[in-house]
Amino acid sequence: MFIMVIGLILLSMIPLKAQNPTQAQILGLNSSDLHTSVFAGYFTETRQDGFYEGAQISYKPLKLGAWGGGVYFMGSHSSFQNYTLDRYKGQENSIEQGIQTSYWSNLNRSCDLFVGLNIGGRYSASKGESWGGKYQGKQKNILITSNLNINLLRMSSIFPRTQLLISAQRGVEEMNNATWNGDTLRSSPWLKDGIDWTLKSSIIDFDIVEGICGCGERSTFLISPKLLLGGIYDANYPSAYKIGAELGFHKRSKDDFISIYFVAKFRPFKEAQFTIGLNIGLNNF
Repeated sequence: MFIMVIGLILLSMIPLKAQNPTQAQILGLNSSDLHTSVFAGYFTETRQDGFYEGAQISYKPLKLGAWGGGVYFMGSHSSFQNYTLDRYKGQENSIEQGIQTSYWSNLNRSCDLFVGLNIGGRYSASKGESWGGKYQGKQKNILITSNLNINLLRMSSIFPRTQLLISAQRGVEEMNNATWNGDTLRSSPWLKDGIDWTLKSSIIDFDIVEGICGCGERSTFLISPKLLLGGIYDANYPSAYKIGAELGFHKRSKDDFISIYFVAKFRPFKEAQFTIGLNIGLNNF
């Protein structure tokens, strides 16, 4: 799966040029329509920790006025280790693909609105073991997913962007198998239904050159510190809330090419979880 992801990433970074206008029309490919991002992170709780990484590629060639449309593909991997007595450890691989649409509107002279929507399907395969391998479990899930991305963009260096992200997934089929010393156990599948929302606000777009030297020169690159809060609902735990901060680096009039974030999640009757992560938008350099 990840060989395919790496291949698609490399493909998206190759400039696409046609030999003549007819060929370009038939291919329908334009490098500006391909967008690639990679992500990775580490999370920790009192008794367990883990890692995750992945990549997403979207191709959006359809344009009709303020509307756009296309397809996307995402692959990810995660693993974790529990340090309690049974020392449970597990990992999961997943792939997701679907369609996407977007809408851009100029609200007034100083404010724009951008809305993006993805709808797709996800397949995940996970496995875990504990008690020195005596217990082993495997599970496969098929889910319907949706992601809504709403952005309010202001032509100002103070609070230039406010973003609302809402992600939801609903299980269609769950298949699981568990054994103890090779004997099959009766167990219920781990449900993955859930909703996750995040409200994120950029505090300032800081020009490195102008801010440091005060000489009136403008830099191509900007730093944008952000604050975020949100909530999580899933079928296995009580609802949670999260708070955090993010530091983004971007060019003028472009999205972040690198962002680093820290998020703390809190649930009733459960220890807090802390996550540090990195997002890289390869097309935004």
